[in-house]
Amino acid sequence: MADSIAPDDAVRAVLYELLTAPAISLARPYPLGAARNVPVFDETGGTAGFPYITLGASEAFPVEEHGRFGWLVRISVHGWSDYQGYAEVSAVERAVTARLHRRQGAWPAAFDQWEHISMTVSAARKMRDEDTRYRHGVMDVVVRLTQKEE
Repeated sequence: MADSIAPDDAVRAVLYELLTAPAISLARPYPLGAARNVPVFDETGGTAGFPYITLGASEAFPVEEHGRFGWLVRISVHGWSDYQGYAEVSAVERAVTARLHRRQGAWPAAFDQWEHISMTVSAARKMRDEDTRYRHGVMDVVVRLTQKEE
């Protein structure tokens, strides 16, 4: 399949679609205001309003699954907040996990060449940004893909 999309690019496209359609809406902790949709970016350029999600680094490992060629793809999903506690970044993590962990149902078109698909959130951690003004949550999403038989 010379014209097929790289597995980590396919995972990135699927994660973007799953996290944006429909948009995740969160109530902001007091005193930050009303509920807001949480945008998803590859990079923000420092101009995004909080909270927001970025898709981070990815790794793809070839594997043998179900007697066929496949991939194990790991990609980080980052939640960002300007709330001084961890409440908002925790809410972002919960929303991302609810959308992605052990997802069932039809998959977006970027996965058309794959079957036996599984997606899990394998780890989540929270931290303060170096300047201490922002909170940052990182989730590791692991996707296993097996190439469809031709």
